[in-house]
Amino acid sequence: MLANEKAKPTNNFLSLLWRVLKEVNDDSDGCGQKFRVVVVSPLFEGKPMLQCHKLVNAALKDELQQIHAFSQKTFSPSQWEKAQGVGAQSAMCSAPGKVILFGEHSVVYKKTAVAACVSKRTKVCLTAGKGNTILMDMPEVGLSQFEVELPADEGQVKGSGKLANSLLASLLEDPGVQNYGTVDKSDGTLMQRLDWWAGIIENNNKIKFSEQALSVLAYLHSFLTPRGKFCQGLDVRVTSDIRPGAGMGSSAAYAVALAGAFGKFHTANLDNAKIKELAWQAERLVHGKPSGLDTTVVCDGEIVRFPIVENVNVPRPAWPLRILLVDSGVARNTKRMVEIAAEKLKEIGTDILEEMDQIAVEAIRALTLSQDEGYKIIEDLVEKNHKCLVQLGVSHPALDQICSTAARLGLKAKITGAGGGGNAFVLLPPNMTAEKVQELQTAYQADNYQSFEVTLFGPGISFD
Repeated sequence: MLANEKAKPTNNFLSLLWRVLKEVNDDSDGCGQKFRVVVVSPLFEGKPMLQCHKLVNAALKDELQQIHAFSQKTFSPSQWEKAQGVGAQSAMCSAPGKVILFGEHSVVYKKTAVAACVSKRTKVCLTAGKGNTILMDMPEVGLSQFEVELPADEGQVKGSGKLANSLLASLLEDPGVQNYGTVDKSDGTLMQRLDWWAGIIENNNKIKFSEQALSVLAYLHSFLTPRGKFCQGLDVRVTSDIRPGAGMGSSAAYAVALAGAFGKFHTANLDNAKIKELAWQAERLVHGKPSGLDTTVVCDGEIVRFPIVENVNVPRPAWPLRILLVDSGVARNTKRMVEIAAEKLKEIGTDILEEMDQIAVEAIRALTLSQDEGYKIIEDLVEKNHKCLVQLGVSHPALDQICSTAARLGLKAKITGAGGGGNAFVLLPPNMTAEKVQELQTAYQADNYQSFEVTLFGPGISFD
């Protein structure tokens, strides 16, 4: 039987073990408690069996006194996967959301942007399914227990003739850069797979409003599945605490996590560079011409300057940068916002792009300074960047109200993401107390806006 989750130990070592995997078999024979335990932990990596057993025994010292008989097996995560064949049967991958701190929209024109990961994540789990069925459970995009029946074998995968007029057709357009994940139109097998998926997507009215999410899945399933395995059953489970359309990189987190999961499931040994390239191609299905910022930051984690400057890293500040994310509750369309900004630039000229570039570059410098000096500069830059975004026409009455509330309380706020809805963030002073943060949240709640403080500079893609 599996160990009871309600009985989680508080010991630090045990907490780590519990987070990875535990399997307990009750072998009681009527004479007392007898247990056979399998323990998997990264602490065992590279250690001999005896040392692993000593670690477990030390952590379980008190509990073992009450057990009549106790036997154990210890594995590192990699040893466990090899022993169980997990790599061939299931794969899990997660990726974080992000906030753009500076440089929205100007980054589309190759200007500098600064983005950071947040603590909210999207998780994808792939498991070998039954027969020839793909079972999708993606409640965040409206697909719960949705099934697609695959042909009996790949020889029966026939084109539907729907590809040219489908969302997947955008993958056939020249992206302006050749990288891993680029669709080769001369690859007959790949084209047949994509055309088959295009027919599935078009013929199911139930999934019209989730077309983008399903198209990303169709592309990655078609591109990464080895020949001869396309028609094997697959269960796809996606969970996320990143609200779609809020400017937190939900589509990038989904694309990165799905690409990572497919790569692991098929033991493709994809490195981060290949995962980012695949996810960037997938993002074309959602945003048209993505800059690559979102997929880069959610894959690499912490804080990222974009475009990437070779041998130039953005140092993680020695002091915490605190923000309150405020959700306008208004969904926005990134592709449309990029179009609106482009139209506005024709009217007002491109000098504003240079101004936004300088703001982002100065922000990077400010993060290397002391907390007192750096925060004051960041505070000023937040206000300036928001004014630039308003000039580009990508604000919204709800976002204006959020920023006005912050200003009334002496705080700086700005749009984060494409605008037109989604989120704004409020810069929180380093010494702002929890009580004051709660007062600010109460003010937003009175206006029917949800808000939450997020942790910045967290890890990127993870296979745990």
